[in-house]
Amino acid sequence: MNEMHTKWQLECSKDEYKYLETLHNDIKRTQNVVSGSQEDAAKKMCKLSLLADRDLKSGLSGEKFLKAYNDLAKASDFTPKNAKNVGDFDSCGELFKWLEKRGWDREFYDFNNRDDVDLTMSNVQEYLRRLVMGEPGLAEEVEKAQLAMKSMEINSVDVDAFSVDRMEAELNAAVDTDSDDEEEFLLNDR
Repeated sequence: MNEMHTKWQLECSKDEYKYLETLHNDIKRTQNVVSGSQEDAAKKMCKLSLLADRDLKSGLSGEKFLKAYNDLAKASDFTPKNAKNVGDFDSCGELFKWLEKRGWDREFYDFNNRDDVDLTMSNVQEYLRRLVMGEPGLAEEVEKAQLAMKSMEINSVDVDAFSVDRMEAELNAAVDTDSDDEEEFLLNDR
């Protein structure tokens, strides 16, 4: 009770404190209460609602509290048009939090192209691989590094795109293409 009195600065019964807490939580849940002034306005609206209820119970009109309540609601922009739709998701984070609470657990990356970003990343990797393998000095360095990685068993994921055998085949194909071009050049030169 002392904590409630400190928070609300009103002398109330246990049921009235419960009413204040319930109303305050409902306002925070349904309205965009983000700043300190909005939080203060929400608390004042709760107090005014309680005071209006007290007046109505005692046979008074409670008009001055209800008018102050309505004016504060308008000034704070706590209106139905600005209310949050509690049943909807406002962000992807809320959607994923809701899914995870219900047991949804997906592997983040399983080496399958699921969208344009994955496809683009795969294309860039393939391009860089061809670029490096086409460069005579870099191809040898890459092969040495891959052999070292394979011997140390750092690369635990067996992905065909990174296999040494495939890179050797691409390198041999590139070398064969270059030697064919040189032979054709020599034949045309004669």
